[in-house]
Amino acid sequence: MRYLLDEMLSDRTAQTMSVFAAPDEFVYLLEVIDRKPDGRTVDDPDIPAICKARGFQTLVTVNVKDFGARKHIYQAVIDAGINVLVLRTKKGQATTIPWQAGLLTRHYPAYSRLFNTATEATLGSLSDGGVRRVTLSEIMAEIEADEAGKRSLP
Repeated sequence: MRYLLDEMLSDRTAQTMSVFAAPDEFVYLLEVIDRKPDGRTVDDPDIPAICKARGFQTLVTVNVKDFGARKHIYQAVIDAGINVLVLRTKKGQATTIPWQAGLLTRHYPAYSRLFNTATEATLGSLSDGGVRRVTLSEIMAEIEADEAGKRSLP
């Protein structure tokens, strides 16, 4: 399986996971796209086409305030047949490289099994408590609850 890590994650996390989870491949978004002349990388609506064109089966993201909070983009990724794995932090927790790599390595067997056995594009929520398959409406409710200071999913 090929995983694309969005730019909110780290290239070092992708490298760590590619070694840990071989033969699965983890690639950092900035390794497959060029920066625009103004320094920006890619617009979120372009992510589904990038995943599809480059053969990524799963997008990994933590950007719930930007990418993740845009239901239409999630829906476009899923409609393109791409899985989405949303890494969920505890309130106020920094998304450091050790946290990213630790969470992804610790729960690799579970989310790998989830995506490898799925019969359709799947949305997964990954937290310290593990991975669970969620619907788009559940992840949106979780994001809204986080913004309101309440946590609705583990």
